[in-house]
Amino acid sequence: MNLAALQKFAPLFPLLGKQSGELSDDELGAVSLSLTGDANSEFTILLKRLRDSEPGSGVLELLGSPTARKLFLQLNESNRAAAMEPVPLFVRCPACDTRFETEILP
Repeated sequence: MNLAALQKFAPLFPLLGKQSGELSDDELGAVSLSLTGDANSEFTILLKRLRDSEPGSGVLELLGSPTARKLFLQLNESNRAAAMEPVPLFVRCPACDTRFETEILP
């Protein structure tokens, strides 16, 4: 048994028997903090959307719910689309010292 993992996830144990609609924003922040290290991350927003869309689901079933799968797929597609957007880059010509903007693909 990994005691460090047990200590890290210990704040989540009291939430396991609850319905998702019973979770407060602070409790969702604690979940996000335990899983991502940031209580105010985008993951907290995702958890709030899941809570609001399926308030009758148990916490254990929430992340495996059809709504969660749909949200995770949307997030994955959004991240993939964002990764393909060109990034503006300002450069200076070493020969004539003119500044111009160009785009690079990530």
